Amino acid sequence: KYILTEEINKEKNADKFWAKLLNFKNILNEHEYFNISSFALNVLSIPHSNAECERIFSKVNLIKTKSRNRLATKTINGILLTAQCVKQNNSCVKFVSDIKMINAININMYDHHKQDVCNKVDDDRRNLNTINTYKR
Repeated sequence: KYILTEEINKEKNADKFWAKLLNFKNILNEHEYFNISSFALNVLSIPHSNAECERIFSKVNLIKTKSRNRLATKTINGILLTAQCVKQNNSCVKFVSDIKMINAININMYDHHKQDVCNKVDDDRRNLNTINTYKR
């Protein structure tokens, strides 16, 4: 039987307790409770409901409307993350960007090849619609 440290014994939060137990080593420098603590942390990470997932789907439906149905997944993800950032900071006015973010904003963030393919598909659809209109 191994005696746990006072710090682990006094921990009240379940997730912190199991995280500390996961890192606990016995006198042989072995992780004695690795399996049980890993299992417990995995169980604790399971969402207790699908409410958050449903909220995200609802937000995506509000963003991707009939007139905005061509938005790329990356764009929708960016809009969702921006809204989350504004909500966490309680303001978009006080937003402070870091150098990594500023450096990421460049021409490489656009996928021009995919845009060209989309435009070609749109042109082909328009041409087909025009041909079908004249056939009637």
